[in-house]
Amino acid sequence: MSDQRVSMFISHKVATQKGAARRIKQILEGRTDRLDVIICEEIVAGERWRDWIAQRISQAQIMLVLVPHDRTDLTWIQSEISRFEGVCPTVASSS
Repeated sequence: MSDQRVSMFISHKVATQKGAARRIKQILEGRTDRLDVIICEEIVAGERWRDWIAQRISQAQIMLVLVPHDRTDLTWIQSEISRFEGVCPTVASSS
């Protein structure tokens, strides 16, 4: 049995989906001790948020994207997905 930890980054729109992201984090982490679910609400005040997000995405093995109902500006989603694909090309290309 492996004790290796797995990191999941949840990409979401903070203005409308932070509650859902927090609930997903709570549920998933409550089911296993090996999963670390990362959401941007964990950024400490004063920290460079773009760097924080980039670093967490590059360390993640899984990315969950919550697509908002209002799909007028998905630039941030595309950017985060592209970053994830860049660091996990074999995972991203197998989907």
